[in-house]
Amino acid sequence: MFDWLSEAVSHSALAYPVVFAASGTDVLFPLIPSETIVITASVLAAQGDLLIWAIVPLVAVGALIGVGRFIPGGRTATTFAAGTLEMPYRRFLFADVCAATLWAVYVSMLGYLGGETFKDSLWLPLASSLAVAALVGLGFEAWRRLQRRHGKDVLGDELPEEVA
Repeated sequence: MFDWLSEAVSHSALAYPVVFAASGTDVLFPLIPSETIVITASVLAAQGDLLIWAIVPLVAVGALIGVGRFIPGGRTATTFAAGTLEMPYRRFLFADVCAATLWAVYVSMLGYLGGETFKDSLWLPLASSLAVAALVGLGFEAWRRLQRRHGKDVLGDELPEEVA
């Protein structure tokens, strides 16, 4: 059905700026389907039409410029909350770089590895991606609770006594 679109962007140098722009601007224009665009480009990379080693860093830098990732609509809220709470810029930048990089690798590899592995199944990739997302979320929550138990925040800094 969408073979014409795949053919239009395969082996095209224009695909890379589109991936970069989508991953950075969907914070301003939420209707831009950045995850879909990145996964599609990564599937094309798995088929040899694009270069995954170019896609991942472009997505990471685009996401960093767009301020982080993972929660739809959360990037905007996170940015405002960090500013309102006067979060130190270096600390915010560190967390943002980590989030942007993790998201870029996660969403790109989802498309790249799933592109060929699940090409004949609709439900298997959906179930697999939901399972991976749940495991990542549960793992992060377990780590956060462990840090909090030791009186530290997510980045390892000591929590104020009234919070700990």
